[in-house]
Amino acid sequence: MDLFKVMSIKEAKSLIEKNFNVKPIKEEVKLLSSMDRVIYEDIVSHINVPNFRRSTVDGYAVNSKDIAGASESMPAMMNYKGEVFMGKIPEVNIDFPGDCVYVPTGGMIPEGSDSVVMVEYTERVHEDTVLINKATAYGEKVVEIGEDIAKEEIIIKKVKD
Repeated sequence: MDLFKVMSIKEAKSLIEKNFNVKPIKEEVKLLSSMDRVIYEDIVSHINVPNFRRSTVDGYAVNSKDIAGASESMPAMMNYKGEVFMGKIPEVNIDFPGDCVYVPTGGMIPEGSDSVVMVEYTERVHEDTVLINKATAYGEKVVEIGEDIAKEEIIIKKVKD
């Protein structure tokens, strides 16, 4: 009796593919209308996120070589060059050894710096002098360009055929 004949998944899939030639069609829809749909092609980022080097803390942008060995008992004395404002391109850079620039969390890192020292490990002792009580490693407290999403990176994969 064929009524109760059971076929394997592989056989069923082969039968469907042989008798039906259904291919998905590409259709562009608004995001809010995309419920219960699948991605037809890979979604690729056209930009780096972030598109600038940014600080993960409030602190002073420095060149890590300038504060190697800094500690509470032997702080590094730095020349305060100015401040970076949120959403603005830095107007000051780290031009010489011993320079530092104040940067808020999320602020753009000025040229010439490679790390940020948390404000808790610093002391502003004069209008243009900052003591840094802790050494940092290259790249510390800095999010690099494209670290979250790189340009040309696939951010949503298409459904497999």
